[in-house]
Parts: sequence; structure tokens; C-alpha cells
Amino acid sequence: MPGVRRGARQGSDMKRPGRWRRIVMWGGVLACVLASAAWLLATRWQIWYAWQAEILTPLDARLFGIADGGVVYQAFHRHSRGEYLRATPGWHLGSSSGTLGFDKPAIAVRQYRTEAWIPLWLILVTAAIPTLLAWLWPRHRKRGNCDTCAHDLTGNVSGRCPECGKETALRTEERR
Repeated sequence: MPGVRRGARQGSDMKRPGRWRRIVMWGGVLACVLASAAWLLATRWQIWYAWQAEILTPLDARLFGIADGGVVYQAFHRHSRGEYLRATPGWHLGSSSGTLGFDKPAIAVRQYRTEAWIPLWLILVTAAIPTLLAWLWPRHRKRGNCDTCAHDLTGNVSGRCPECGKETALRTEERR
């Protein structure tokens, strides 16, 4: 056939991964890259975003950011005397302690402050495991198709795939 390369994908000979599998594969790669970049950044710098809460709520200031190799959330409460901490709304940048954050996750509730810290390596591992499984797990092939290119081998007696040239399971069983 003119214009068709030999070995090119044609029709349903090559099956692409399903839509959700592609989303998991590429979304996981993106999540791993972002978590790795944030982890490296958090070992050197502290990056915070602060905002004020509503006046009627018991929270006066909230901070969210990355620092010391992890993701941090802090909520400051009103003091009993009516005094409270006011954080300047917006982004804040500072230097970090330089730790890699290989500690366990922590949640602390103190008298005037609530903190939560999740290490970024934990987020990275949580994103990496399903991503690796999606990339490495073999796709389910139909019985009687080539393991390499998924070409239908029904009626093939030569022991080689006519599409890619790989030896088929039939041929290896005959050698034994």
C-alpha cells in the first residue's frame, strides 16, 4: 500500500493504554516532578502564604507553605485576653534549616496555635507508586497476540510475528 510504512501502527494492531491509565501515568509523572522540586526547594527555603480569617471565627491568621522538607499549615487562635497574632497577608520567603524532612508527619495543637506538617518525601512516594505501576505493569494482551506489538497471530505457524519479527511462544515451546 502506498504511503504506509512497514511496521507502522495500523488499525487495532497496536493498542494504546486506556484514557484513565494515561491520565494516571502522565499525571503521576507531573505530581512526582512537582513534589521533587518542592522538596528540593523546601530544604533550602521557606515559602509561606498568609491570609486573615473572618473576624467572627476563632482563627485570626492562617499560614500555608513549604519548609524544612515538608508542607506546613499553621492556624493561630485568639488569646484569652483578646490579643492575637496578625500575619501580613501575602507571600513570605525565608531561609530554611536545611533538613531533608525525613521525619514522620506531625499534628500539634497548642494553646494558641494548631500546626500540621507532612513531609514531601511521603507525598512523592505516594505519587510515585501508582505512577510506576501504571508504567511498568504489563498491559493485558489477548491470547494469541504478539507480546511485543499485539499483532493477531491467529493461523500463524511460522513461529515468528510477521509484524515485528519476534519469536512467538509457539516457537519457544517447540524447542523444549
